[in-house]
Amino acid sequence: MNSQKQNRHSLMAKGIMVLLSLLVLVFIFTMAWFLSQDHPATANGLSLKTESGAEVDVAVGFSTPATGSDYMVSGFTDDNNPTINFERIVVPRSISLGNTTINNSIAAGKQFDTYNLLEDFVPIDLTGNGVELYRPEMESKNKKINYSKDQLSINPNEVVANKQYISFDLYTRSTQQNYRVSLDTGSYVVGAVEVNDQLGLADLAERVSAGTITPSVSDINPSDLIGSNVKRLSKYGSFSEDSVVGAVRAGFTQYTVPNNTSLANFFNQGNGVSLSLDPAKSRLWIPRSDIYLQANVLNGEELSTGWNLYKYNDSVWTTTTPTIPDTVLSNALTTGRTGTYTYEQAAKEHWYYDRTKITSTPASTRYTQVSNPIITPGTGSNDTVIINANSSMFDGTYYYGKCRVNLWIEGCDAEARRAIDGGAFFFGFTLSAN
Repeated sequence: MNSQKQNRHSLMAKGIMVLLSLLVLVFIFTMAWFLSQDHPATANGLSLKTESGAEVDVAVGFSTPATGSDYMVSGFTDDNNPTINFERIVVPRSISLGNTTINNSIAAGKQFDTYNLLEDFVPIDLTGNGVELYRPEMESKNKKINYSKDQLSINPNEVVANKQYISFDLYTRSTQQNYRVSLDTGSYVVGAVEVNDQLGLADLAERVSAGTITPSVSDINPSDLIGSNVKRLSKYGSFSEDSVVGAVRAGFTQYTVPNNTSLANFFNQGNGVSLSLDPAKSRLWIPRSDIYLQANVLNGEELSTGWNLYKYNDSVWTTTTPTIPDTVLSNALTTGRTGTYTYEQAAKEHWYYDRTKITSTPASTRYTQVSNPIITPGTGSNDTVIINANSSMFDGTYYYGKCRVNLWIEGCDAEARRAIDGGAFFFGFTLSAN
């Protein structure tokens, strides 16, 4: 029953399997989760660790179905306690920030409690700009968005943080007043088959967890995704379902923090406190702009075989226009363009079905493009900054920063379409502070 319900509402994909390993310079994350088409999602290995002697400590704030409406904040890492395990996040009853005390909703008689961020996580494809994520209504059999509907999905439980996508607040603290945290060189999303094309997923995940295999940017090789003998071969064409890497997105959004905001309100987001996300300070990262999945289309309809995965060094990459079976989406992508719209351009753009435009006519005007996404982290540009420390958030010793982190599969992206029914990948981002 649950599988049928998820299928009916799926934007483009189903049964996405993810192996998530976040390796970070200042903050070291390691994530792994798995989803098969026949079994509930399980997850393991999600942790956050700061390097020894790092000048920036981190904590996480979150809510899950298990916490109800309560927002919890973990303790900060330091050299004595450098790791936060996301499957066992230790939440103390209180956290001292100078003269301010942050209280968590811990049961009477307990000094701390533990929570699993991934306990209810079943990933599905969504659409959004990284600040907001949601689902439109779909036509029968999930062929495309139902443009006759001027509303989102009628089920409000279909888009819940840490149920359909990963979401948490990342807090930072440092004795330095003016510091910034940026997405940096070394960040990657790499298909499991690119890391190792011999091992099974369970064995590969175990070796990554043990540290005998370490995914990295150097593993990225789109040629490893293509062929008739690749692991997790798609029934739609000669490529691996791990090509779903092209649809992975990460959003980092800072908060609007009024000058009179107290430290207590800065940390108690969600418990009757309203600090809004600032869309103007949101950065969206497209990790894999080196591939594009082309559907096989006949008379405007997708076929179930003969799809092609193109990569950045193919001869057609900079010369050929994608064929998009959804006419409305195609019009949105090409309206107002001059010159040839190529695979290269399509792979570097993020378009989403915009909640604020659902009543607009024609339907093609309901899509919005995110301007200036991060394509190559570590270029030195200010556009890669995800946290600016707030100088007014000071407890006498530390200055604090904060951003929301959302990780999801973008359903309006070509690589999240039905040809990618499964797939496995490693996800890593490197953060630097200065």
